[in-house]
Amino acid sequence: MSSAPLMPMATAVWLVENTTLTFKQIANFCNLHEVEIQGIADGEVAKGIKAYNPIISGQLSRDEIELSSKDENRALQIKSIDIEISNTEKKTKKYIPLSKRQDKPDSALWLLKGTQAAPELLDFGLSRDCYVLVMERCSDTLLNWRFDKVLNDDLVTDVSRLFSKCCRAVQEMHMKRILHLDIKSENVLLRNDDSVCLGDFGEARALGERDGVRLSKAHGTECVQAPEVLSGVQQGFDASVKVTTKADCWALGCLWYELLTGNKLFEEMACNDWPRFFVLLTGDGELPPADLVGIFAGLAQREAILGVFRAAFVRDASKRATARELAELADVLCN
Repeated sequence: MSSAPLMPMATAVWLVENTTLTFKQIANFCNLHEVEIQGIADGEVAKGIKAYNPIISGQLSRDEIELSSKDENRALQIKSIDIEISNTEKKTKKYIPLSKRQDKPDSALWLLKGTQAAPELLDFGLSRDCYVLVMERCSDTLLNWRFDKVLNDDLVTDVSRLFSKCCRAVQEMHMKRILHLDIKSENVLLRNDDSVCLGDFGEARALGERDGVRLSKAHGTECVQAPEVLSGVQQGFDASVKVTTKADCWALGCLWYELLTGNKLFEEMACNDWPRFFVLLTGDGELPPADLVGIFAGLAQREAILGVFRAAFVRDASKRATARELAELADVLCN
């Protein structure tokens, strides 16, 4: 029998968060490297892994943890559990379809199941120290679709068609009370039937009955964050401004620019001149900046293109266009 505890990585997370044991003691007990334990403490390793309590599972006692906490040279001793082994042949467990199981994941993908907003969740489970999701395969991303295309009136029509579909996927997601918080071209997926859906829900938040959430740290890609996200993070968890579904609508405005030009609107500024980026988004200057929209000067539908920006880039989230309203503006450009 192995001396390692069940789910060693999840157990290590619990020990780091709930005890004063040294990294070396935890590493030796969990059969992990000391550097991995340091990474868990720094938040760089085991992100998203739910802590597993070895006391509840009977592998450790509080007295054992207390003894080792007082002596850093004392190793934790795992409790051996006698298991009666039957000679009776065990039946092989049959696969139970997802639809007939009682365990349901509390995740954005599950909440969006049956909609067109996200890839279909086909199956899920736990494999050693991580969750495994089996999802519908999509053919491409909007990032790859846009690559190497030249901005002209024909492209505006194609972009408008895809952007409208993306907005309606976001609208459907918002109807399920979910915030994505990281909408960008690489996170919008193309299906084989030319429909679109959203991917990468790692930053997503479920609103439930709430009208918004407060964020104590940055979420998603900085250059697509709405002003209320940026200012809320700067002020800390007690910021008075709530982040609502309208934050995703700001990101849709950034996506609109990216699909038309092939470049992320605020990326260079956010990387190279962050103070200017912050002041521009949270201040009262023109959005988007005039020097960044000059590229649309020769296009037949320039004013309609700028109209989408004006609807998405409203600093007051309550007055910002919804995903459905942005889709309707894009539909005009398709005709």
